[in-house]
Amino acid sequence: RACGTREMAPSPREPDIIDHRPRDFWSVKNHPLSGITAVQWARLCWRHFRDIDVCTYWPRLVFLTIMSLLNTCGALVDTLVYGAAVRKQPLNDEPVFIIGHPRTGTTHLHNLLSKDDRFVCATTFSVGFPSSCLCLRAIAPLMGLIMDNKRPMDDMALGWDTPQEDELAVNMMSGGVSPYMPLLLPRKEKSFRKYYRFLTGAVPAEPKKKRREYGP
Repeated sequence: RACGTREMAPSPREPDIIDHRPRDFWSVKNHPLSGITAVQWARLCWRHFRDIDVCTYWPRLVFLTIMSLLNTCGALVDTLVYGAAVRKQPLNDEPVFIIGHPRTGTTHLHNLLSKDDRFVCATTFSVGFPSSCLCLRAIAPLMGLIMDNKRPMDDMALGWDTPQEDELAVNMMSGGVSPYMPLLLPRKEKSFRKYYRFLTGAVPAEPKKKRREYGP
């Protein structure tokens, strides 16, 4: 019978290793944690240190660490100078909540309501630097150094005095007890879904922490 040489199976090719760097590797603009204080930054890092890619994102981590120290100094000034006045400030017992899915026009509605003198809303600066916005308000116009004038996802106008969601402040003041966290740790998105359900299923300490950040 005829016989021939058997073809050898090709050896598996080693996978290519691509050195990945995020887009705008050195950019630190528009970061939702720019106003966090050192204590909350430390708590957030401790809680999620296994999920932070230090080698890839070290410029932003250094930036946030420096900002947290500056914000802590501002927070101390705010507490000493304005603390008593803040505690005496009466709260409106009929707040208006805008609730909706992303990309459904909630930002546009927020902007429209802000034009009505019967409503008062938080600004980008006040929620971006919730612990030190009072003592730092004189330098609020300088936010252009760390913030673009348009939102990166839809080109809507963005400025230090434009209306902004208070959840941005809650995310920083609670150390990450917020539905904003998937923006920072998208691979853990599932673990943050409980914050969309008003903390149903969260650990007992978390609802109390979030209520404290919203006020009495």
